[in-house]
Amino acid sequence: IALYAYHGRQSLFARRNSGPLYLLALPVMAVTVPLSMSRAGILLLGILVLWMGLRFVYGRVIHRRQMRSSTTKSTSRPTSTSRPTSTTNANALGAMLLVGIAVAGSLTIAARQIALRWQATEHQIEEHVSGERMNVRLLLMRDTIKMAQAKPVLGWGIGTFGQIFPMYQGSELYRKATVGGESVWEPRFYEFAHNDYLQFWAESGALGCILLASVPALLVVSICCHGSQGRRDAVSHWLAVGCVLVLLLALIDFPFGNEAVDVLFVTLFVLSGKFALLARNATAAERTNERTNQSEPTCTLHAPRSVSLHKKAPNFSGAFRQREHVSK
Repeated sequence: IALYAYHGRQSLFARRNSGPLYLLALPVMAVTVPLSMSRAGILLLGILVLWMGLRFVYGRVIHRRQMRSSTTKSTSRPTSTSRPTSTTNANALGAMLLVGIAVAGSLTIAARQIALRWQATEHQIEEHVSGERMNVRLLLMRDTIKMAQAKPVLGWGIGTFGQIFPMYQGSELYRKATVGGESVWEPRFYEFAHNDYLQFWAESGALGCILLASVPALLVVSICCHGSQGRRDAVSHWLAVGCVLVLLLALIDFPFGNEAVDVLFVTLFVLSGKFALLARNATAAERTNERTNQSEPTCTLHAPRSVSLHKKAPNFSGAFRQREHVSK
């Protein structure tokens, strides 16, 4: 979506129609997420479609207000932001429609798998409500917190979760196994905690968390502190939405356990911050030019006045008399 917004803006500057080149990624994303039977992915995809709809409605409202204010002013020329705003709204509407169509088609294709996952979800909710069994993710989070509290500052070391976690693993996460012809209970092996934040705290400690979060936190603070002074960039907005969705997924899953997701997240985050800073600098430059134009003195040309030839010459007799008196 961010690439499509960028392509639409470049096409607008180049005065050519923006084609749906980057919209090919939207149906692919919408189809592959439900087919993978990821319940969290389907939920986040629905949030993305809903957010796109809200952004489109909000953009239309703002666009109408700008048009009304421009018509009520004495200047009949509309503002220069009317065309980019309408183009952005059209891009958002087209992207939202394509994503909706792709989601509907993918839900139809994967209807059987989704129905099975839905039944499993209902069964888990019933067990959790009745108290028969807690969700595995909640148990993993509980025991991961115990593991992190053992070494809260420095942690156990990166990549040691699978080896250290069985020491703090509860009996609810054990399974029956046959060893030497006898049935025994042994802990299940979990490589990830299904919560990247807790797992990183357990492995790297509070010091590692602070070091990792310091650089992106400074960038976010820098953008937020000066964000109200700059225009909102559509490319930066959708890139930030992608980062937020990945961060939400990290609360109940382990997306950062995949190196490809790590690279893509860093790319989205850095590009989002860069486009936001470019938009802020562009706004600052425009305001500087406006102040410079306002401070420059205006040169007004007046018509020359007609000089009267019959105007009396100035009387210097008093000055000559004073000089004669001083000489005497």
